[in-house]
Amino acid sequence: KLGAGTDMRLYHDGTNSYITNATGALKLATETSGIAVTIGHTTSETTVADNLTTTGNTSVGGTLGVTGVTTLSGNATVGGTLGVTGVATFTTHAAFGDSDEVKLGAGTDMRLYHDGTNSYIRNKTGALKLATETSGIAVTIGHSTSETTVADNLTVSGDAAVTGAT
Repeated sequence: KLGAGTDMRLYHDGTNSYITNATGALKLATETSGIAVTIGHTTSETTVADNLTTTGNTSVGGTLGVTGVTTLSGNATVGGTLGVTGVATFTTHAAFGDSDEVKLGAGTDMRLYHDGTNSYIRNKTGALKLATETSGIAVTIGHSTSETTVADNLTVSGDAAVTGAT
């Protein structure tokens, strides 16, 4: 038992080992900056039973399994694949660099990207359909002052109204 009133205790109960702290923060630290603190063994599992806050860089060399909600308040970089089961919600937006692609479907059948000059929606299986969920809502292609080019056949299945020169 250490400290005034035995605030900190180090003990083993026959099965588990404990470090308990009754007052203030329990800090694991080194005397010199740059020296690592290692928790766990290379073949063991480390469990955090409450909130975990890191104020510097956090590196995960294996799999990070998260059950519940994870909040990242700064930047996060994933060097491999980020697998999400459920819904990924963004407060503002998801930013992609030039030529970075959003790939959808089995075999990445549909791709969305910008190559630095032009923007693309590419589809390699089935028809690419621009549609609304409700009948009677218009789909507009182009802007009132832009030019729209059809590079192949154009099929109209319904009434065609043309305003302006053809």
